[in-house]
Amino acid sequence: MRRAVIICTGLLAVTSFCGCQRVEKIKVTPERPLISSKTDGLQLKAVALDKDGKELADVRVVFKTLTPTMATVDGQGKVTAVQSGDATILMLAGRISKSVNIQIQIAKKIVIKPFTRNLMLGVRKQYKATVIDDRDQPMITGEGVKWSTSDPETITVDKYGNIKTVKEGRATITAFAAGIKGTAEITVKHEEMDKEGVLDTRER
Repeated sequence: MRRAVIICTGLLAVTSFCGCQRVEKIKVTPERPLISSKTDGLQLKAVALDKDGKELADVRVVFKTLTPTMATVDGQGKVTAVQSGDATILMLAGRISKSVNIQIQIAKKIVIKPFTRNLMLGVRKQYKATVIDDRDQPMITGEGVKWSTSDPETITVDKYGNIKTVKEGRATITAFAAGIKGTAEITVKHEEMDKEGVLDTRER
């Protein structure tokens, strides 16, 4: 009987030391992760908690990617994007597991429309910019688009992409979003003639 008590006590000690039986949940931050760069990546922090919500410092959390074609993860929780899309990272602590979905948006280029190289004086026009990801799909960016002009004395632009031609010359309109930029170079002329010498106001 005494030997059985010693064995039982030893098992309890091992269980208490590993901490696995005490884990009730895994807390992960950030809660809504987003990756917008292949170079920067994302650092996940995961800790094991007991039933009272206290962190168990002696319990190691293991990271594993369930979508290796979208993102990879190392042993410290550093996630690196492979391509745009949705990735899932699994975390394990003892018998408890938790998965987190990561949205990946890798901007590749910005397309500015309408595509107009030449405009006449006094023209007002709204330009729109679309961010395209590395899978050639349009992206929705929460920050929106920031517009600028290289020469406000020739062409002005407001925060909504509305431009106005002020004088003859050339200016570059820039749209900045998702860490990249797109440009449109525009030449302003008093009037433009076609091959027959007739005024041509078509967009080019």
